[in-house]
Amino acid sequence: MGGRFTNLLSELLINLLCFEKEHYNPQRLGTPWNYFGLLKEGQGHFFNEACDFTVKTGEMVYIPKGCVYTSHWTGDKTVEFYSLAFRFQNPELNGAYSLQKVPAGEELAEAVRRMYENYDNPNRSVSLFYDFYEKACPLLQPEGRKKIRPSIYPAMKYLEQHCCEDIRVETLADLCHISEPYFYSTFKREAGCTPITYKNRIKCEKAVEMLFHQDCTLDTLCSELNFSSPAFLRKLLKQFTGKTPKQIREERYNI
Repeated sequence: MGGRFTNLLSELLINLLCFEKEHYNPQRLGTPWNYFGLLKEGQGHFFNEACDFTVKTGEMVYIPKGCVYTSHWTGDKTVEFYSLAFRFQNPELNGAYSLQKVPAGEELAEAVRRMYENYDNPNRSVSLFYDFYEKACPLLQPEGRKKIRPSIYPAMKYLEQHCCEDIRVETLADLCHISEPYFYSTFKREAGCTPITYKNRIKCEKAVEMLFHQDCTLDTLCSELNFSSPAFLRKLLKQFTGKTPKQIREERYNI
């Protein structure tokens, strides 16, 4: 049994991860993947502004792409869990559901274990994933997105598309057809940060993506993303993610 998917996977990573007794992982910038995690041993506590729950041995968690949260893992000796990290080619499918505990039964748990057993067979793994995802989706709660005032949409979209350029607040206000002081206060209230912080956050998201997928130096990152210096990039990554570039590379699959 399976479903027809016109929006295919762009990436699927299957891992069995292990921590010694305790592991604390704040995701301040937001996850670069969607995740399903199945606890094999130990437990994980997940929390952010919207939810607070614990997943125990044999239970499952779903984490959407871009989710900001903290996880705290504990076990008598070790913590082990299966991690399914994935992204779809259609961006609208990424982050469609909220951070949540999945009421999954043994059938879904066994499907995760089968995927891990077949990780060296890409075609088989992807086929198993689509079958698993079709059965898991009806169990997931949609994401409750914060409503943003339409007046600042043009500025947010422009910042996302031109984050590596030098942008003046005046330009953003003009795009929204409102005065600069009113734009600045409205943006800060509705987006939760200033335009420059919003732009730096997007640039850091791109930096994290490059650290995950490319063996590039910080000088290369600075050049491509228009950061003033490697030191400033390190500072922003530490501010937004709580991690150094080296830690980001090492913990790319953690949830």
